[in-house]
Amino acid sequence: MVVLRIHDRPAPSFPPGRRDALLLGGTVFDLLQREEGDEACLELARAPDPQQALERAFHGRPFRQTEQAWRSHLNRLARPG
Repeated sequence: MVVLRIHDRPAPSFPPGRRDALLLGGTVFDLLQREEGDEACLELARAPDPQQALERAFHGRPFRQTEQAWRSHLNRLARPG
């Protein structure tokens, strides 16, 4: 399902909106866990403002760069094998 959704138009928003939250929300946490660890995931899950929380979770990395990293992560997940 993730593969089909990332190839749809329009492309999914970052962070994933309501339409995509169940399908793609986990991919944000997967990227965060890989880069920053479990504690960062817990903090993000509890945060009321997703954009600010994402900037904090990725240690102040600009939001746009985190979005680009997420889109690259999605593409890796969509590759066969």
